[in-house]
Amino acid sequence: MNTKMMLTCVLSALTTGAFAEESGLRAGLTNPERGFRFEQKVGLEDGEKQGRSNRSAWRFAECAADGVTVAQAYCYLNKYCDAPIPQAKLDALQADFDRARKEGVKFLLRFAYETDMSCQKGPTLQRILSHIIELRGIVQRNADVIYALQIGWVGAWGEFHSSRSGIEYDKEASAKVVKYTMDYMLPANRSTMLRTMQLRENTLLELGIGGERIGLFNDATLADFFDSGTFMGDRNKLMKMAWDEILGTKFSIPGNPQFDLLCEIGSHLPVDGELFWNGNVDVAHQNGIAALIRLRRHHYTTLSLVHGNSRFDMNAGIGPIDQWQKTPVTGELLASYGIPFDAAYFAGVPYRTAYEYIRDHLGYRLVAKDCHRVGDKVRVTLHNYGFAAPVNPRKAYFAVVSSVGQVTEIRTDFDCRKLEP
Repeated sequence: MNTKMMLTCVLSALTTGAFAEESGLRAGLTNPERGFRFEQKVGLEDGEKQGRSNRSAWRFAECAADGVTVAQAYCYLNKYCDAPIPQAKLDALQADFDRARKEGVKFLLRFAYETDMSCQKGPTLQRILSHIIELRGIVQRNADVIYALQIGWVGAWGEFHSSRSGIEYDKEASAKVVKYTMDYMLPANRSTMLRTMQLRENTLLELGIGGERIGLFNDATLADFFDSGTFMGDRNKLMKMAWDEILGTKFSIPGNPQFDLLCEIGSHLPVDGELFWNGNVDVAHQNGIAALIRLRRHHYTTLSLVHGNSRFDMNAGIGPIDQWQKTPVTGELLASYGIPFDAAYFAGVPYRTAYEYIRDHLGYRLVAKDCHRVGDKVRVTLHNYGFAAPVNPRKAYFAVVSSVGQVTEIRTDFDCRKLEP
């Protein structure tokens, strides 16, 4: 195979199909472990229903045009607050893992008990710890279809608030939930997430560990100045700032070390989020440009396509994601905010929308810039225009395609997690 053919094959493998399509077509990327995601319940036993916020139990086909390959998978254990987990529950959960594997998709997995903020029923700390042990086998056996394991367990929707037992107010108890999850359940090659930066900070101090495997799930993205408690900075100082001031500083919040810390560490850790449901936040606060800037600064890998989207939101009405679809984004606009961009992304079209840009840059977006062959060695230069680096271990391969279509894969020792945004 001559140099020109090698160049074509390498660039095609990296910039078409599952990697990128720069021809002006507006289909979403289908790269694994990144992008928009929907939400669903998993491990449902006979007679249990998805719930009113889920219009279909399995939405990958419905969201195929947006390249969705990840689902926020909630496994609720509310029936077993006072009992061990039965085999029927494990079998139902395994069936969902099997289906995900068959269809080539992955779960952002979270276990929880309490489905609202009523505090009427919930597990004790000891029950949670025992369930972690009971579930560790099925989780570790299915690590290949788990993008990341969120540490839920406590409180409404597993968000560490409004729990019956008040575990979230006890730093030692909260840290023990995290420790058990990481020590006994979390697969060795996967990362986890906590709900707030304060919880993350408290946990690291309590356990005396580093945060190399602990990211953030922000279920109040752009809800207010503090994302409803996700960031706990100098409230008095921040409350004096107008929203326009926040936008004017490109969403850096002076005096909030937790916000700034995520800007630094989020590029190589899993960061997921969702907006509030329609009607709970001023849509202007979640406009497309503000969202684009924030998601990039905090290196989001996945984001809910459900919340704030009239197609799927549990509340009627036009939401911020609907507005993103009408908000134009150009290279000039990105340049004005100091955001690097691939000029080819705008080739053949006058602009992209904020919706498209966010959809196509969540997580990693790799573009091959050049390729050189010298003797038996080949060097390819990649640029990552996405918001984050790949989160899970992946090796890079060269795929050599012959004139008759035979593919030879050549593995390299390069760790794709080094592809910083």
